[in-house]
Amino acid sequence: MVQSPQSQYGIYQIVSFLLLSIVSLGLSANVTTIPQQTLLDNIANNTPMLILDVRTPEEYAAGHVPNAVNIPHTEIKQQASLIAQAASEGKQIVVYCRSGRRAGYAERVLQSSGIKALQHLEGDMNAWTQNRHPIEQ
Repeated sequence: MVQSPQSQYGIYQIVSFLLLSIVSLGLSANVTTIPQQTLLDNIANNTPMLILDVRTPEEYAAGHVPNAVNIPHTEIKQQASLIAQAASEGKQIVVYCRSGRRAGYAERVLQSSGIKALQHLEGDMNAWTQNRHPIEQ
């Protein structure tokens, strides 16, 4: 059976999508979700953590999770060694943004830089504010 160029192109698209999906799943395999209450408890107990807010500086200034450090997702790659140092000191690395997209990007960049144990804040900042958890400005 001879396939038309259009059908071959469609097959290549499907195969490419599947391969990218498999690679993405492999990179995010070590990212766990940290419940909001657990993060609040860890903050109260002074658990060694690096809480990364990967939103813009303007969003961060408007309000952020207590003790969070702002490293915009566009600068994560340049700051990966700083984050790796915190991880090597035994600090939990918690990542969040507004809704999860930028945090997911940052997590993939960090994992490709060798930082494997990451936690993603459940619900990100949208849920944090909706649940009326404390916010620093």
